Amino acid sequence: MEYSLGFTIFFGIVFLIALIMFILGIVLLVSAIVKKRPDGTRRKGMLVAGIILMVIGLGAGFISMTLGILSGVSAMTMGTPEVGETQEDLEDVFENNDKKKIYKMLAGQSVRGDEIEKEDIDELYEEMGDIDDDIEVKVYGYNSNLNFTNITYCIESFETEEGDDYTLYIDYVVKASDDDLVGIQHVMLKDGKKKVFEAGVAPNTDNNN
Repeated sequence: MEYSLGFTIFFGIVFLIALIMFILGIVLLVSAIVKKRPDGTRRKGMLVAGIILMVIGLGAGFISMTLGILSGVSAMTMGTPEVGETQEDLEDVFENNDKKKIYKMLAGQSVRGDEIEKEDIDELYEEMGDIDDDIEVKVYGYNSNLNFTNITYCIESFETEEGDDYTLYIDYVVKASDDDLVGIQHVMLKDGKKKVFEAGVAPNTDNNN
């Protein structure tokens, strides 16, 4: 959230600078047109400088405004209570290897593809074994539309009882127009860069159901 908010402020400052450049460009352009030299010619340097400042200011303003809006939307999404609460819940159940509670966190309906089942969680644990480490669940990314908001959580570099080291990605729909969509939609286990287990389907905003 802080990262996104910081970028929103940054893009706001850039937009303000771009606006000043655009206004200054207009002033130079108007001055070059209105104020002629004694011989009747216009100041071409001022005219060119005004046009350049206007073009740069307009372009930079448009880009910074667009990115600032996107960053603001991201900050609002990450700042919702559901995101933080889910993060804490996932940290609790996976650190304690509480499969029964993980079952309860599974979504009742998949956004797309087959639903993730209890058996999938059993297979996940068969593959990696119990987690024997203090873990930290991080927000890795998100995608959202009018029907749902999906957060991709990540448990980086945790150790199991067998001494193996893995990274686990969890896609969790935190809000949806249909309550059955809320919950774990997808899990993916990696050993380094190698994918060793996957279940469910990661939600895609281009496909609602």
